[in-house]
Amino acid sequence: MATKRERSGPRGRILLMQQEDYTEVLKDELEYCLGCLACTSACPAGVDYGALLERARTKTTPRWRRALLRLAFGGPRRLKLLRPWPGVPIGELEVPAEKPRARVGVLTGCVQDAWFRNVNRDTVDILLAHGCEVVTPKLQGCCGALHAHHGDPEFGHRLADGVTKLFPDVDMLISNSAGCGAHFKRCGLPVRDIHEFLADLGIREARPSPRPLPVTYHDACHLAHGQAIRKEPRALLESIPNVELTEMHESDWCCGNAGIYNLTQPAFARELRDRKERNIRAIGAEIVAAANPGCLLQIARATPDLRVLHPVTLWLHACAY
Repeated sequence: MATKRERSGPRGRILLMQQEDYTEVLKDELEYCLGCLACTSACPAGVDYGALLERARTKTTPRWRRALLRLAFGGPRRLKLLRPWPGVPIGELEVPAEKPRARVGVLTGCVQDAWFRNVNRDTVDILLAHGCEVVTPKLQGCCGALHAHHGDPEFGHRLADGVTKLFPDVDMLISNSAGCGAHFKRCGLPVRDIHEFLADLGIREARPSPRPLPVTYHDACHLAHGQAIRKEPRALLESIPNVELTEMHESDWCCGNAGIYNLTQPAFARELRDRKERNIRAIGAEIVAAANPGCLLQIARATPDLRVLHPVTLWLHACAY
């Protein structure tokens, strides 16, 4: 705990929430909170801290922040303005070479589609390689996770529901973003993480890397703690011949991005980012795999000399490294 104060831990924050006294002290403590859900994984009583946090933030998050998030992430056409380059195109319906084993929909997200559209393309390709027919509607829009995490849960749930209605005839909806997937599941919507889905389907062996490739894996908070998905991304990485997967220390500690935490609490975010960098460099990895766009951006800023990739991208392209 960075502040060394009892009130800054989940137990202290819950006590402040129970008092229902939304003072500046509670507002500050909720601002300091990463929302990483590590306390949920650790709690022997199974307290749903994430739900408590979202509910409390409806009373403490500044209105201007909720309004700004609605303005920036409130509609798919606005999100197109965030995309710095067009990326590789994705067809609304793509079919595998073999008889389809399943018909699935890919959730493209907003940050993922803006800065990591190649990950969406790779997600479609890995599903095709596993015999799936893939539906990817254009202009899907934001899932609402950022809104739900910052005091606007009703709007966040409405956005998630609106996105899922774009997929009327699929067997399963697939998310490749830890934060988005966790939010859809919290809304009670039928979504599976890409690693989870492939593990159940049966992971096929990838084309090998031409040389031993030292890789480490960073557990995105809302995948490891929010969805309890840890072994499946590692299984995907281990299915790539010549990939040498080495665990880093504190692999499931937050990298400091945490949605917009790196903007609202830059000093704490930088401290966590630097800690993550030290753990990565301690094992000598050449590639860091992570399954959330915020994590990819944050870790890439800390390690510009390394490749920082989504696991599905590494599965498809390790043969080129």
